[in-house]
Amino acid sequence: MMKQFGKIVALCAVVAMTVVLLGQDASATTQNLYWQKQTTGKTAFWTLNSNGKLQNRTKDSGWYWVDDNSIGTAWRADLIDTNTSDYQGSTTHLLYHNTSNGKVAFWRLNTNGQLRNRTQGQGWDFVSDQTMSTDWSMKQILSPAEITGSNTGNASMSRLLWFRSSNGKVAYWNLNSNGSLQNRTQDSGWGWVDDTQTLTDWRYIQAIDTQK
Repeated sequence: MMKQFGKIVALCAVVAMTVVLLGQDASATTQNLYWQKQTTGKTAFWTLNSNGKLQNRTKDSGWYWVDDNSIGTAWRADLIDTNTSDYQGSTTHLLYHNTSNGKVAFWRLNTNGQLRNRTQGQGWDFVSDQTMSTDWSMKQILSPAEITGSNTGNASMSRLLWFRSSNGKVAYWNLNSNGSLQNRTQDSGWGWVDDTQTLTDWRYIQAIDTQK
């Protein structure tokens, strides 16, 4: 009975909140575990001790709001890019994907892990404001060091990997250091990892740097 009850509690937690990703705070001694509430779109983070456990359950001590404004259910926080050095001074971007139209935006986070402000061009901006098919999903951010044999010609550029669920194809976007898509030209701003395979029964896991 206890086992069944535990399963129910776990299921409820998953339905209500989605884990985004781990991010490092400015002190580099703790990690932040980011969450998004599916019913409102609000995002928060837990501060973890060096042993991986939640510091405490007190607001503004053990957990914090990234921003407590409701943004709706279409915008999904999927990834964190810690390789940015944009003109606003933010080194961490929280990437959002709009599941209804495919647009991609990012929030600039302060060193305390919270949204800088709610003004476009300052606290947030678009990676790309073009609509795209909703069967594409963001899967991973590769740092410049992880892009082995990159042809981007820019060592400060990150790469955003995409997976298309309808046919299993994988593509990438080259991101400028300010977090925006470099351009919309194939093999310059974006490209195919492979566009010849149809892998509908395969699931993307992760890309790793094999040169480490």
